[in-house]
Amino acid sequence: MPTQSIAFTSPLPPHECKQRINAAIDVERSDVWLTAAINGTHAVIGYAEGGKLRLRRRIPFSNFFQPHLTGALEAHGESTAVKASCAMHGGGRVFCWAAAIGILFFCGVALLASILNVTRGLSGPNVWWGFALLPIALGVGFALRAWHNRIVEADRQFVEQFLRDTLNARDRKSTRLNSSH
Repeated sequence: MPTQSIAFTSPLPPHECKQRINAAIDVERSDVWLTAAINGTHAVIGYAEGGKLRLRRRIPFSNFFQPHLTGALEAHGESTAVKASCAMHGGGRVFCWAAAIGILFFCGVALLASILNVTRGLSGPNVWWGFALLPIALGVGFALRAWHNRIVEADRQFVEQFLRDTLNARDRKSTRLNSSH
């Protein structure tokens, strides 16, 4: 799954950054029970404690496929360096890999059955479904991946702009990394 990295500097010290972030969000400390989306009022949900932060855009339901911005607040003299990445929640990544493996296995079995039926001389409309399932599944998978990447980018931009505005960011240094998590 693609990961997009964010890096910038705030003129504020780390303790003030944490205070500002926590004052501007609905605090949600659990990675599993995504409950602040139901009870909160702020546009961003998450936490900033210790040297870590995790933020996500508010949506009216819990969703493991939603991107989360996770990162660190590091003291940099009198200022704070913010280094973070935006990617799908870990539970969503596990589900996607498991679903992809299961679908590919099912399509592979259907393809093998179709090949065996054709080599035995059997024909008919049902024999050819095994040949069609794999390209259909791959096409749907690539379309869903492209759609999800657009959502990740929109949420990353929203949360990054929220963070920059909340922390009075000085520079506009943002990079995009395509790595797997």
